[in-house]
Amino acid sequence: MGPEKAAKEFRKIIENEYDGNNINYKVELYGSLAATGKGHLTDYIVRERLQNDQKDNVEVIFMPEVVYDFHTNGLKISAYFPEDTEMKKILLRKRFTFLWEEEA
Repeated sequence: MGPEKAAKEFRKIIENEYDGNNINYKVELYGSLAATGKGHLTDYIVRERLQNDQKDNVEVIFMPEVVYDFHTNGLKISAYFPEDTEMKKILLRKRFTFLWEEEA
């Protein structure tokens, strides 16, 4: 599973429970995926699959120095509510995190 499919699947999971336009996403790219992500447009495609209508709800962080033992490439997507909405209280009880690893 690649970053595009991971982002698309994760968004579908989140939108089944919550309004997607009220969700912010934080995406962390690890290892060589982070090192080559800009050149391969990984950040672009992940934003395209997660962003809301205002296109202001996705933060992509490149962390090439983080390399997990199980794989050199990784992607973590977290969903959370903006601080200025009451729905954030719900998320404090329920965390959504999806850890993706590229197939070798």
